[in-house]
Amino acid sequence: MKTAQETAQEINKISTKTLIIQNIQKKRNITRDELAIIIGVSSSETKKHLANLKKEGVIERVGSTKAGHWEIVDE
Repeated sequence: MKTAQETAQEINKISTKTLIIQNIQKKRNITRDELAIIIGVSSSETKKHLANLKKEGVIERVGSTKAGHWEIVDE
């Protein structure tokens, strides 16, 4: 059985992912720093969330690091 803290952490991860996806949909060329400010975590924490979303096949980076943009992967 999960503790209340584990459940809260799971909910927080889900809501963070949702916020990231929503903001990518609004602005495809959003930066990691902009996302960090919006979701209220550090840039390195945002990088981890983005990496997880890429690994899960939810988003992908198109183009170069500086001039590229994010896309939501349709299944």
